[in-house]
Amino acid sequence: QQPVYAGRRELRLYHQSKEGITLARDGKRANRDRIALRVIADYAAAVQARALIDVERQAATLAEKRIAQAQALFDAGEVTRVDVLRADTAHKAALRRVASAEADAIQARSRLRMALAIDGGDAALGALDETTEIGLPVLSQESLEARALTRAEVKQAETNVRIAELEYLKQKGAYLPVVTADMGFIRQKSSFPSDSYGYAALRFTVPLFQGGEVGAKIRIAAARQHQAEVTLSETRRQAAEDVRQSLSLLEVARRTKGLADDQVKAAEAEYAQARDLYEQREATALDLEAAETALAEARRALIQARFAVLQAESSAWLAAGSLADAALENFK
Repeated sequence: QQPVYAGRRELRLYHQSKEGITLARDGKRANRDRIALRVIADYAAAVQARALIDVERQAATLAEKRIAQAQALFDAGEVTRVDVLRADTAHKAALRRVASAEADAIQARSRLRMALAIDGGDAALGALDETTEIGLPVLSQESLEARALTRAEVKQAETNVRIAELEYLKQKGAYLPVVTADMGFIRQKSSFPSDSYGYAALRFTVPLFQGGEVGAKIRIAAARQHQAEVTLSETRRQAAEDVRQSLSLLEVARRTKGLADDQVKAAEAEYAQARDLYEQREATALDLEAAETALAEARRALIQARFAVLQAESSAWLAAGSLADAALENFK
C-alpha cells in the first residue's frame, strides 16, 4: 500500500522539517556571536586588570616619593611628624590596592582561559599587552541596520513564519481526499478461480464529516501564523533599535574616553604644581595627597574608558549580528 495523495500534508511536513534545520543553523550563528562577545569581554577584562596594576604601582611610587619628601622636610624642621606618617599611610594603602589589582588580574586571566578552553596556568595563556590599543572599527548606521535585518533572531523569526504558513496549509489539506495505491499478488493452493493472481487499485477516502475538528485546527494554525508575523515585525524593529542604541552608547563612550584623556593631563599638571608648592611650603600635605589621589583616579578612569569603547563597539557589532565575523577579521 502506497500513499499517493493526502492533501500534500506529507510534503508540507517535510518542508517544515527542513525549516527546522534552518532554525538550528541560525541558532548556531547567534551562539557564535555570544561566544565572541564573551571572549572579547574576558580578554578586555584581563588586559584592563593588567593595566590597572600599572596604575596602582604608579600611585604607590608617588606615595613612596612623598614619604622621602616629607622625611626630608621633617628633618629640616619644615613640617611635623604627621606629614611623614600620613605619607606612609598613603603608601601602605597604595600597596594594598596593588595587591587587590593583582588578585583581580589573576581572576580575569582565569576567566579568559575558561572562555578560550585553555588548560594550564598563565604560561599556557601567554603575555597580554596592555599598551596596544584594541578596537573593532564600526561601520555606518545604514550598513549596521542592513546587517541587523539579517541577524540570527530575524532569520529565525522569518523561518517561524514559513513554518506557520506550512502548518496552516497542512491543516487545510485535511479537507482534501486521501488517495492510496493498493497492489498485491496472491498465490494459493486452491485452483478456483486461479491458483495465483495479482491486483492493483486506487482507493479514495473522502472526508465528509469530522465534527469541526479540521476547522478548529485551521483556525489555530491561522492564529499562530498571525502571531509569527507580528513577532517578525517586532523583531525587525528591535534589531534596528538595537543598532541605534548601541551606536549612541558608542558615541558616549568615545566622548567619555576623550574627556578621561584630558582629565589625566589636567591631573598630571595639578600634581606637578602641588608637589612644587609643597616643596616650597606653599601647599600642605593634604593638598599633595589630594593631587595624587586625583591623578590615580584619572588614570583608572582612562583605562576603564578605553575598554568601555571596545565594549560599546562589540555591542554595536552584536546588534548587527556580525560580531564573530568582525572579531575574526580584525583580530587575526
